[in-house]
Amino acid sequence: MNVAQINIIDVYFGVNEEKGIHEIGRDIRFSAVYEVDIDIQQLESKLIDEIMQKKGDGIKVEINSFENNHYVDVYLLLGEEQEDDKFNIDFILEFLQQFQRHDLKINKYNEKNYDKFIYARYAPGDYEDISNFLQEEGIEFQLLSKTRNTFERGASDFWEGFLIAMGQSASWDLVKMTASKIKNRYNGSFRSIEVACLDVGKLRENLADLAVVDQQDLRLISFFEIDNDQETYEVHFRTIHEKFDVQSNKSGTILKFDRYDIREVVAD
Repeated sequence: MNVAQINIIDVYFGVNEEKGIHEIGRDIRFSAVYEVDIDIQQLESKLIDEIMQKKGDGIKVEINSFENNHYVDVYLLLGEEQEDDKFNIDFILEFLQQFQRHDLKINKYNEKNYDKFIYARYAPGDYEDISNFLQEEGIEFQLLSKTRNTFERGASDFWEGFLIAMGQSASWDLVKMTASKIKNRYNGSFRSIEVACLDVGKLRENLADLAVVDQQDLRLISFFEIDNDQETYEVHFRTIHEKFDVQSNKSGTILKFDRYDIREVVAD
């Protein structure tokens, strides 16, 4: 059984000479947790089809998955004239009635801490390809999170990202070599592939202190390397309604961080 935190958010766009088309406002219209008895990709596909039929294009769906727990953020992309005259989302709520409302929140983070990671982002992707390759190489690993991002407005775009933790027995050199082999084997499929040697446990603890949040609510999404010589990374966490972009060294010391609420306007 999948548990999904579903957030439906209006995003309003305006136009002027200085900024062109730009975001001017947001409004969270609905937020609830559901027990979902179908595959989360089926939910995504059916939800997008339902919205496209009733609304037309102008939709972004981002799903962050942690085993059977999922954050599903549905952004309805609208014109500024609809900021006062709200778009009717009753048909979306009716669609969701086929699933059972859940009184609990998404499970808190309770995994053991790892310190070596691979993050692969590609489109279209299949995690089974990477999983099978790692098994062939005899490498212990765990899929920590998966991200799916779909955009429908004029042209369509879709990508998937997989955050993989490597077992303690895997050396740093082995992790780097493995990432290189994956990239070469599936050359042309990847948008990016990153490796990190990082004390995420300490980083999560430091971020929780600075941001004043429960560290068990901070779910690790992705990362990329900023400076190889300095061994610094930008690491991405999220909670139910907030996302954090954190610059850190390998020991988990925070150099700077930005936080933003998915319900609020994204600054230019």
